[in-house]
This record gives sequence, structure tokens and C-alpha cells, in this order.
Amino acid sequence: MKKSLVYGLVLFLAVSAAFAADFSPTPMRLNAPDRIFYAFDGSELQIPVNVTGTPGNAVFLVFTKGKAESISKVQNGYLGWHYVNKIDTCLYVSTFMDVSKGDNVFIWNGKDEDGNAAASDEYTYYIWAFDDKSPKLQVTSQVGFPWETRAIIKTHDENGAVLARPIIYDSPVKSVESMITEKSTTTRNKWTIGSDPEDVGMRETCAYMSWIENGSISFDPSDHSMFFVQALHPEQRKHYTWKMQWVPNGDAVLQTDWAENGESIMDSPSRIAYHSGPISDGGDYLLCTSGDLFGEGLEANVVFLSVEDGTVARKLDVSNWWVDLNDKDAGGQASGGPSDLDFKHGRIIISSHSSCLDQVLDPYIDDDEEATLWVNQNGDLTGDHNFEDNAARPWVCNDYNVGPYKYSNAFDDNLFSTFPSFDMGAVSFGLYAPDGTGLGYHAFAGETANFKAGERYVDVGSPYDGMYMDNASAAENTAGWWYVGHDSVKGTITNQVGV
Repeated sequence: MKKSLVYGLVLFLAVSAAFAADFSPTPMRLNAPDRIFYAFDGSELQIPVNVTGTPGNAVFLVFTKGKAESISKVQNGYLGWHYVNKIDTCLYVSTFMDVSKGDNVFIWNGKDEDGNAAASDEYTYYIWAFDDKSPKLQVTSQVGFPWETRAIIKTHDENGAVLARPIIYDSPVKSVESMITEKSTTTRNKWTIGSDPEDVGMRETCAYMSWIENGSISFDPSDHSMFFVQALHPEQRKHYTWKMQWVPNGDAVLQTDWAENGESIMDSPSRIAYHSGPISDGGDYLLCTSGDLFGEGLEANVVFLSVEDGTVARKLDVSNWWVDLNDKDAGGQASGGPSDLDFKHGRIIISSHSSCLDQVLDPYIDDDEEATLWVNQNGDLTGDHNFEDNAARPWVCNDYNVGPYKYSNAFDDNLFSTFPSFDMGAVSFGLYAPDGTGLGYHAFAGETANFKAGERYVDVGSPYDGMYMDNASAAENTAGWWYVGHDSVKGTITNQVGV
């Protein structure tokens, strides 16, 4: 009898193991020439691109190259929607086209968007693509992707080496509308991408005490066992940033030798504030936003905290973009944030679910005005608020009563950025080019008009490269993190022969 029981148990475990499967996606890869010659003679230039992994939908763009210093504070477009400064800009965008696995071709006739022939010169071209044909793959059901997530995917270790398997750190959400003045337990979850999506044993946790928290997590650049988080004390109108040691499946240890007994304190413009930070720049600073969505404060900043001692090293003032009393008079809000921040390759993108505005900055330019590289606001229908003919508050930007609700914004490796597009119908995300040119709304396979929270990228040449997102818009199986193939590449179109 005992032998039968043992045999049955072994058989059960074997069958269970057969059904368990680690997450193993098929990444989309684009392969295109680094340099391609064009005579600028009015002929059609064919740009070959080979696609492996999955088919999808793609767009081709042509940008100026090496002209950034000659571009100074240019604002144009309908309602002045597009502002660029010290950045190469887009002169041509193709229509989106389906690309199949194998060889594909994009064609450019050497002209800009207005039909004018481009000068004979060198240009940068981009191809951006994602898989809109295949259903999403579940990465994990054990870690959530909440609506105001500041979750991150860590792709490198403290030495700058690419991790064999990227790591998700989620973002706990405590209601910002409630006046939480007593600390309670906050738990961060850690998930190694590539694990069995259903294996609860692969989820790692770390707990600590906190107030209202919907911010990110970042790590000490020299020691990834140490992390930083931030929370708001609404009654005090203070943001607290703490440095702690991550204890796997235990309680974090406050590092009392950092800042003042382990915490750095700064003023908040509001009792009720969404916040983005802290995000590490990989060096000396922790970056976070300080703004208001509810009319209690008329300032907006990107704040630089010292990694070394927690002091405020700088406040980059963006109030002239994010505060608009005319919007308040027209029925919106005086301030729209910002409430979200992403950092990549020396660039910051800030955004908010309550504003039409998206802004990219170079945080290492000391002059606050010159630090803004591009701004996209109402006028091009990508990310716009109150653009409909029957809008109750025509073209009011700071308005949290209308979509798209841009809960988060994220860069890919070539500084294209996406935001969730809830309240815009059966689309998944809005897309910006590297200079802020709006590229419209796009849908994952099977998308509905239901809720969606955002995207994150793994874009480091790993087997897990792609877009990571929620699946809240689905009819069922909505929990956790999900995956879709994505890639972008760039190259040079040149008039030089034999280079």
C-alpha cells in the first residue's frame, strides 16, 4: 500500500511539472542597414528591413542628423502643440504598415512631410515596430500591474552588466485621496522574468512602514541590495525618501547613516499628490517630480536628490509648462502635474494622467529653460485633451475628467515613448517619436475599450526583449504582467559614397 502511495505521488509531481512552463517569449527583431547611400535625385530609396521572431506593424521615420545646435526653441503646429530645442527633429513619417517575418522594404522619395525635397545631406532614419498580430503572453500572475504603477524592470546590475533575466519590482498603491497620517505596512514584490508565471514560490517580497505611496523604487548605483522609496505625509505636506536594505521575504532595514536617520524630507505643493520618484540616473542623483493636480499649489518641478546624503541638489522648474490659470478659468485645473517620470540614456520624460502634456528634458543642462528638449501638448491628436467637436472644455489641457489617462510614460532604447490610452476606445497606447512628434494610437491584438495601465520595456538584446504591460482590458485572465514583441532600430541615410 505504501509503495502505491509513493508511486502515485511521484506520478502527480511529474504530471504537475509537465504542465508548468517558464515564460519564454519569441522576441521581435528588426535588422536594417547601419548606413545606406542615397543620391537625393528624386528617385525612390528602398530601405530593406528583415524581421525575425514575429510579424507586426511598423513605421519609418527620417530625422535631421547633427543639426541639434542650430534648432532653438521652435514652437509650431496647430495650437503650437510641438516645441523642440537643441534636438534633431523629424522631417518625414511613413504610414504604419504590416511587416511579415522575413524581408520587407520601406520606401522614401527624398521629400519631407510638406512634399519639399530634402537637402543632400546625412539623415538619421528610424524603424519602430511592435507585434499587433499575436496574443499577449503572460509573464506572471503573481505580481500586479496597478493603474498608477511606477513599477520598474531592472535590466542591469551595479557593474552595468546586462542581467541574464530582468527583474520586475512592482509599485504598491495606497489611495492618495485618503488622508493617511499613520504609517502602515507596505510590501514590494520582486519577480524574475522567465520564471513560471503561476509559481507563487518565485515571488519575493520585502516589507516596510510607509504612508501614502504610489511611487517608484530605485537602487543605490554602487550596491543594489540598498533601495530608495518615497511617500507623502498629507497633513505635513512633506515627501519622505528612505534608504533601506532589501531583505528577501522579510522586513527592510532602514539605513540610519543616510540623510537624517535614514530619511530625506522635502516640501510637497499639495496634501494630495501623485508622485513618481525616486528614479536613479545611475550616478549621483535620485529624480522625482513635485507637482499638484488639485489646485492646491502652482509649482511644478523635477527634484534632484543626492544619492550620497539625500539633500536636495536641484529643483528644475517646469511650472511654465504645467501650470495654466486659463485652464482653471475654463473649467479644468490650474496645474496638471507632472506625476510620472522615466529616465533613459540621459533623458527624462515627465507626464500625467490629468494633463495633455508630455515633456522631455536633459537633466544635466543647468539652465531650466534650455533643459527642455521637446514638449507635446494639445494640437496633434496624440495625447490631446478636449479635442472633440462637442468637448465641454475645448482644448483645455489640464483636465483629469477626460482621457487619455496617461498613468505612465516609458522610453524604449531609441527614446520612442509610449503611454496608456484608456478612454480612447479600443486602442492600447499612444506613441511619440524621439523628438515628440505624435505618432497616434495603436492596439495590441484583441484590444477592447476597457481599462489599460501602461507599458514598460526590456530593450537590451536579451531573450526577453519586448513590451511589458497589464491585461486589464481583457474579458478574463486580467491579472499580472503580460508581454508583446517590440523592436526599434536606427541607421544613417548618407550622400557620401564609400564611407
